[in-house]
Amino acid sequence: MNNYKLLELISSGCFGSVYKGKHNRNNQLVAIKIESKNGHTHLLKNETRVYNCLKNQVGFPQLKWYGVDMLNYYLVIDLLDFSLHGLIDKYKALSIRTILYIARQLFERLRILHQHHIIHRDIKPDNFLIDLKSNIFYLIDFGFSKMYIQNGKHINFKTKNSIIGTPNFISINIHDNCEPSRRDDIESTLYVLLYCLLGELEWDTENDLEKIATLKTNIIHEDIPPCFKFALIYVRQLTFDQTPDYAYLTSLFNYDKCEKFEWN
Repeated sequence: MNNYKLLELISSGCFGSVYKGKHNRNNQLVAIKIESKNGHTHLLKNETRVYNCLKNQVGFPQLKWYGVDMLNYYLVIDLLDFSLHGLIDKYKALSIRTILYIARQLFERLRILHQHHIIHRDIKPDNFLIDLKSNIFYLIDFGFSKMYIQNGKHINFKTKNSIIGTPNFISINIHDNCEPSRRDDIESTLYVLLYCLLGELEWDTENDLEKIATLKTNIIHEDIPPCFKFALIYVRQLTFDQTPDYAYLTSLFNYDKCEKFEWN
């Protein structure tokens, strides 16, 4: 960490902390993730592998440095602006036209991620950040990510004893304790977009996982835009190892002559 200085805390949680920092020589602002070596999970090493796989890909922060000292692991990446969660905190909800603009970017991020044989496994509004200068959305936080192609083959389907991901945004398959795959990243992204459109999800205040799963199952019968209904029906029909049709999903969220958006 000799080359970087911590400026202010951005966020903290049970898996570590994120700071705004800067390079000591060129004053470039960065995001610095810190994870204790004494913790039960060591996620930054896995996240570093993913960033190395995604080097120079649009919509993914670039890895600046990864290192370790006697106490902590450190990961330094591009500093971005705020998350989709931050947008909703500020605007309460986004217009359907804005959602259409965002959706196409998010599906493209998943396509590129999956093209590199990686599944995210923790898609949520906090993990999509915007660069306000370019209006490009970035996918971040790959600590729980996994290679779904191993030894040249798709991983096998199996059930798990616990869920992976954030309950409000996990897929119905994950509720059923299924091993995550590409389809589940997409279903989670649809819940993220629905959250951005409505400002809240019907199950936001619910703590019972079975009730949340039931509400998610029935959401296609609620008064939501057709693009969401068709996309949810499609993704829920995908088999565990099936390659999603990203072009089809993008076409569902089509728009005409949509310009870049200004975030006031």
